[in-house]
Order: sequence, then C-alpha cells, then structure tokens
Amino acid sequence: MKNLPVYIILIITVSFVTGCGLFGSRNSIGQTHFPLTPGSSWTYAVYDSVPVPPERDTVQVSILKTDTTSEEIQSLWELKYTGHTDSITVVSSRNTLRFDFPQGFPGTKLIVFPLKVGKKWSDANSSYAVVSKDTVSWSGGTFYKSYQIVQKASKKPNNDIQSITHDTTNYWIEPGIGIVKVRQFEYIAGPPGMADYVSDTVWMLLSYKINQM
Repeated sequence: MKNLPVYIILIITVSFVTGCGLFGSRNSIGQTHFPLTPGSSWTYAVYDSVPVPPERDTVQVSILKTDTTSEEIQSLWELKYTGHTDSITVVSSRNTLRFDFPQGFPGTKLIVFPLKVGKKWSDANSSYAVVSKDTVSWSGGTFYKSYQIVQKASKKPNNDIQSITHDTTNYWIEPGIGIVKVRQFEYIAGPPGMADYVSDTVWMLLSYKINQM
C-alpha cells in the first residue's frame, strides 16, 4: 500500500486556526478553508490497483500535535492503515499548506488558498491547477462544492538504468471539511528489457471529525 496519497493527500491535511489567535499573520487559511486543528481526523477507503486482485484498505488520518515556535507552523499527522502506521509533516505558512512525505515521488504536495477555479501555482517538482468545482457523492456522503486540484509531476532519468516517472494526482477539497477524494495515477517507463509500471490509487472519505477547539 502506498502512502498518501497516493500519499494523502490525502492525502488529507497543527492547530492553524486564525480564529483561535494562535497564529496571527503567519496563517490565513482558517477553518472555513481547511480544518487544521489537533484532534481532527478523517477516515478513508483506499483502493490500490497494483495488487492482483486490487487491494482495499482503510486509513485513518489524524492531526496529533502542532509546533508554533517557528515562523512556519508545523504539525504531525498520523496515517493509520490496517497493518501499519505512518506519519507525515504538514507545514502552514500564511496562505499555503505543504505536505512533506518521507518517501515516494513527488515528495511534496502544496495547496495555496483561497481556492478558485482557474488558479495555478507550482513548486520545484510539480505544477498545480484548480480545474473545477464539483459535486462528489458516494456511500460516505455528498459534497456539493469540492474544488478539484490537479497536480502533475515528472522525473527524468539521470542515466540509462533509471526510468522516467510521471505522476498525476487529482484532489477534491471541500471547504470546512478537507480532502474528500484523491486519485493518483503513476506511470513509470521501464528501462530496456523491463515492463512499464502503472498504478491507479483512489482515496474516498468515509467519515470525519472536525475539532473546533
């Protein structure tokens, strides 16, 4: 099982709330854009196409604690799978939210608020675009104003042995709730004599708890 989202983004994404008076001018995201308070949690069904037959898992994403002593506000997130537990660091600075993953490509997910259709940005590895505002629905609920963000990343080989990697991740973020759906498609062109690698992973929100502090 790959880490969020897909490394969730999840994955999914500290006590960042400006209304609590903890962050001052360092953060302008706020609860109405993306809830980021410790104690908040999201539970996802995760479908991974790589195993045969495809694998289904359940992952609970929880915000454990927040460090506000530096200019960037950092929080520790726990990703609890059925068979193991991972953690990631999430960093908030003014209007940006950055997910740092210890492994995998790309290792960073960057969200810039406020979200609006047509907005674009980029970082060292990826380009991002808010492409639509959708209604998404499944057994976990119906979400009527989810912004779809497309992240595209690629990595070229440094020699003949390494492979070209292309990664496209779609996120649906519902204001006030967080990430409600993620789909990650990864394609690795195999070197001569070896097969290509293709992975299609989907995260779907089943339930959530938002700590209002």
